[in-house]
Amino acid sequence: MTLVKFNNRTPFPTFVDRFFNGDPFAMAESRLGAERSFMPAVNVRETDAAFEVELAAPGRQREDFKIQLHEQVLSISSEKKSESDSKDAQGKYSRKEFSLERFERAFTLPENILQDQITATYEAGVLKLLIPKKEAEKAPQPRLIDIR
Repeated sequence: MTLVKFNNRTPFPTFVDRFFNGDPFAMAESRLGAERSFMPAVNVRETDAAFEVELAAPGRQREDFKIQLHEQVLSISSEKKSESDSKDAQGKYSRKEFSLERFERAFTLPENILQDQITATYEAGVLKLLIPKKEAEKAPQPRLIDIR
């Protein structure tokens, strides 16, 4: 006879499992006032002249983004705070909700970029960065030397 370990738990916990086997307020906390994070999709395209980066982050404003370049590492981060509340007729809070959504992506850039000429635009929920490359150094042309 061979002993086989068996775990009776499913990989996807049900509502009842979460209620009885954990913090019953964890689900409410995830909706009310907790920090939510997501990782936006990123497209990186390389051309002969530049790198083009597109980051999908809908529902944000230009001011929500922070783009930094430090020692060949390009960091793109965003933090969006929102607050909603409900008051009764006497002006007392019956419900107040806070939420914070943030993300950060980092990319190591090659040495052949023009750091001073990186540009960024944000429209229709897509942040676009254009990272121009330095022109490739041309190999010196052979020179004909005259014999005297």
